[in-house]
Amino acid sequence: MIIKNILKYMQFHNIKRILTFNLLKKIRNNRFLFNFFKITSANYVVLILGIGTSIIINRNLSYDERGSFALILTVQSILTLVISFGLPNSINYLTINLDSQHKKSALLFSNIFSLLFLIIISAFIYLFLWDLLNNVYKKFFFIIIILIYSQIMFSLKQSFSLASQNYKYYAITQIVNRILSVLGVILVFLCFKFNLTNLLYTLIIAQLLMNIVLYFKTGFKGITIATIKDTKPLKLLNVGFKNMFSNLLSVSMNRIDIFVVNYFLGNKIFAIYAVALFLYSLFETASGSAGLILANKSASNEDNLLRSTLKTSICLTVLISCGFLFFLIFGDKMIVLLYTEKYSYSYNIFIYLMPSLLVYTFTAGFAHALAGKGYPKRYVMAHIYSLIFASFSHYFLTKYFGIKGITLSLFLVSLFLSFLLIKEFKRTIKEDIKPDLLINST
Repeated sequence: MIIKNILKYMQFHNIKRILTFNLLKKIRNNRFLFNFFKITSANYVVLILGIGTSIIINRNLSYDERGSFALILTVQSILTLVISFGLPNSINYLTINLDSQHKKSALLFSNIFSLLFLIIISAFIYLFLWDLLNNVYKKFFFIIIILIYSQIMFSLKQSFSLASQNYKYYAITQIVNRILSVLGVILVFLCFKFNLTNLLYTLIIAQLLMNIVLYFKTGFKGITIATIKDTKPLKLLNVGFKNMFSNLLSVSMNRIDIFVVNYFLGNKIFAIYAVALFLYSLFETASGSAGLILANKSASNEDNLLRSTLKTSICLTVLISCGFLFFLIFGDKMIVLLYTEKYSYSYNIFIYLMPSLLVYTFTAGFAHALAGKGYPKRYVMAHIYSLIFASFSHYFLTKYFGIKGITLSLFLVSLFLSFLLIKEFKRTIKEDIKPDLLINST
């Protein structure tokens, strides 16, 4: 009897091992799934590491400092999109068929242009708009500028990796970049006074160290003015501007709620809301990872884009729903354990945000696939209409219904944008719009 049970146990685990091996083999043989798996795995490692820093930050900063930190990062993300001029997207879409030397030329040109543009924008703000700035932005103005350019350098290099379809390198650098930030936060926590200023200095140092390593390894030897001209800088800027405008609309629509909550509900509620948004990002990252691959697939003009997008959207929605059920059961205890009782209401806010996340997840693939098609005018208009709708919806619903109002507004906006994007995506596929983006190497 004992021998029989042992044989059954061995047989069960052998079947389990074979099934697991076959699943991994199937993923590896499917290029799209394998690339998606690599990028998603890297992003989740980054977010898991980010949980550690989030715990330290939320436990040690006051509500006011936590709110200011979230506002600074939001402003940084918006200005980064403007000053980078959409060039990370241009590198990803336009140089995908070029050799390594021309990719490096596009990377070098993009860095130089972004630096000059940053200097011009910073000087304009300092000379003409200084009196209009919030005290928080005045205090940390130069820190924000350095953070912006550090992030631009990193984004450009990551786009270079995507254009080279080097997803493994992309994944590793994402993880290493986060590890440096985590180590910096821990160092400040152990050795210095933990406040907002020291935290921002730490993030700058970590990002600069990462960029030094990345660009030293890349090297620009042999790059000449002629090779830069071959990459058609004006076309890079033209496509970049279209991408910048579209990305800015998208990010503005996704971030406008932060300013509305801070304005109407104050720093305390805003700090609690910021924790809920961080939890939101834990679920959102899988959608973003799939989107990067779909955009790359679209830009390279591969077939079966509609099929890949639909399958990805459905699978991601099911995956996110399973994660939501897990969080519904254990989330409240996890938040109290990690962030203390004062952030317990973040659980309720996240539950209110979940419907809009599910809609976003299903739509993300269509949005990114359209990105690879060159952000046609119809895509831009969808975001303009949604931004106008979001502005009125966020303002009135938050003003009269508070935190529940903003979450309801986000859901309504996500439905509206989802309808428009899917409609435009179907039109784009049906009309077989050819992406006039790829630079011919001949």
